[in-house]
Amino acid sequence: CFSDDDLRTGKVQENSIGLPFAYSGGFTTTYKVFTDNTTYAARCFVRDVQNLVERYGAISDFRLNSKSPYLVDADVLKSGILVGGKWHPIIKMRWIEGDLLNVFIEKHLNRSPQDQENFIEKFEKFAHQLEKDEFAHGDLQHGNVIIKNDRIYLIDYDGVYLPEIESLGTGEVGHPNYQHPKRTTKYFNRNLDRFSAIIIWFSLKSLLHSPGLWKKYYNGENLIFRQDDFSDPSNSTLFYELTQIPELKEDALKLAAICIEDFEKIPSLQQFIDGSFSYDK
Repeated sequence: CFSDDDLRTGKVQENSIGLPFAYSGGFTTTYKVFTDNTTYAARCFVRDVQNLVERYGAISDFRLNSKSPYLVDADVLKSGILVGGKWHPIIKMRWIEGDLLNVFIEKHLNRSPQDQENFIEKFEKFAHQLEKDEFAHGDLQHGNVIIKNDRIYLIDYDGVYLPEIESLGTGEVGHPNYQHPKRTTKYFNRNLDRFSAIIIWFSLKSLLHSPGLWKKYYNGENLIFRQDDFSDPSNSTLFYELTQIPELKEDALKLAAICIEDFEKIPSLQQFIDGSFSYDK
């Protein structure tokens, strides 16, 4: 059913009854395809995605020119898969074997404080590089971040922002447990990931100082924060608990202030860490 030579001659991962194993999420179904040299993800769309070819063309150009260490090979195949006698587009992406961010965190809750601090620093560098490159993923959350050998990789680029495709706009607003409550589809710019980056960074820092927060607040669809915390921080049990931990209090107050600000006023992660932005306690 595939037009691509690698995918057509590869072996698709099967489930327990011998059918292709499907990884479903959002508006795609992904299949894992093994070849002699590489493992690929064949991402098939269950609904039309506007400007798919243009988006992935710009992403491919960016990846090749920037040599970003956080991105994996991903190309759109306009006539990728044959279904019911009709060809449909798919994304062919190199499969990264590693842990999703939430799985990685759970596995390493008991690592030494120094190891955890080292990873937090890696995440800071990652977020800074995205800002520098004027690249925004658009849905920065645990399911789109893979950790392999302590290296950070981004996957699933359907909502990516680049200056070259700003005019295309977006129909996505990202995972609610990582997004500012005032984000809407009208926002499509280089700052889309700022709030999500702060949430992930502060979650990592909070778990470093209070690992018990994981068991109390993690639900499989977040790290520790949920959408309700952002919508009403003054009545959030988690925010209250964070303000009772001396090492986290100031950052918790900064984050609570950002949640009730306008989307355009979200600082970069570095500005958040430095406190170099105005906010109302």
